[in-house]
Amino acid sequence: MWRGKNYNLLSEYVTSMGRILHSKDTGLRPVNQRRMAKAIRRAVGIGFLPSVHRHPEVLKSQENMMTGRMGRIGGPFRR
Repeated sequence: MWRGKNYNLLSEYVTSMGRILHSKDTGLRPVNQRRMAKAIRRAVGIGFLPSVHRHPEVLKSQENMMTGRMGRIGGPFRR
């Protein structure tokens, strides 16, 4: 059985942007960091983890849209 099927474990070592965290951030030894990176790349390759991630500016603009428009009573199009 392939060890990389634990989505929660793999997602802990990936940023919200989909980038693999640096070993300074994960605290893993070099050998284990390479194993984790390989498992994440394999999971992305077979479609287990998402490979398309949004740019930070897109995420920021979406947050602004959601809080600015949807935060009002009556929905996004009422004045």
